[in-house]
Formats: sequence, structure tokens, C-alpha cells
Amino acid sequence: MNNNFRAYVAFLASVLMIFFTYWGCQRILKSAADFPKWESRNNCRIIHKEYSMFWRRGWHRVMVEDSSGNRQSAWVRFSFFTGKDTTVWD
Repeated sequence: MNNNFRAYVAFLASVLMIFFTYWGCQRILKSAADFPKWESRNNCRIIHKEYSMFWRRGWHRVMVEDSSGNRQSAWVRFSFFTGKDTTVWD
């Protein structure tokens, strides 16, 4: 292989790494902005939240408290394009 081809591959790999890092951060920040709407739809308040990669999908583990003081945990995932949530209650 000549040096020009290696330089091109290295440049392309660097650009792709930067793009996917930016895209991943945007996904996490976008889902964090969707939580206030999710709380109001579910009539609860988040008291604890963790982010987890499960089967290559970003899921948030949340502990919520409703207006009566009852606590419940769930897994929540937001669609990147639509913002629609998928909630699995324990």
C-alpha cells in the first residue's frame, strides 16, 4: 500500500470517529431533554436515573415517585428521531 492510501484511510477513520461520538452524545442529551415531558405524561417525579447500554440501545433506569409517595422503577428509552418513549415498568 502506498502512503497516500494509508493517509486517506486514517483521515476517513478519524472523521467517522468524530461523527459517531457527536451523534452518540446528541442521543444522550436529547433523551435527557425528553424526561420532563415523560414525567408529566406519567404523573410522577424522577428521584434517581442511570444510563445503561443494553443490547446496543440506550436505556435509562429510573426510580420514580408519584403524588401519593409510592415509588416504582422502570426502564425508559427514547426514539432518537421521534422522541417517543418505550417504558417497561418493574
